[in-house]
Amino acid sequence: MIALRSLVYHPLDVADRQKISRIQYYLARNFLILGNLHLPLFIRPLFYVWHLLFRFALVLIWMVKGRNEIARAIVHGLIDGARLMINKGDAQWRQKYQ
Repeated sequence: MIALRSLVYHPLDVADRQKISRIQYYLARNFLILGNLHLPLFIRPLFYVWHLLFRFALVLIWMVKGRNEIARAIVHGLIDGARLMINKGDAQWRQKYQ
């Protein structure tokens, strides 16, 4: 018997979860940093609100799926991104990366 439209779910093994965690961490962190560097001042607050809501929605999705380490990586990425923005300041980042 062949089921053409059937879905097959494969469990994530440890290596896949670590890779996804790393990717999600850097996406959460780097989007904050790049937004701070390249977006005009009047758009930044809207971007930050969108980014935080989107990332926290991902955190909830991963937690519901039982992948807490991926959810934790997203939160750590947001925290580290905010720390880098606050500690370095706008002028220093713009000088260094432009």
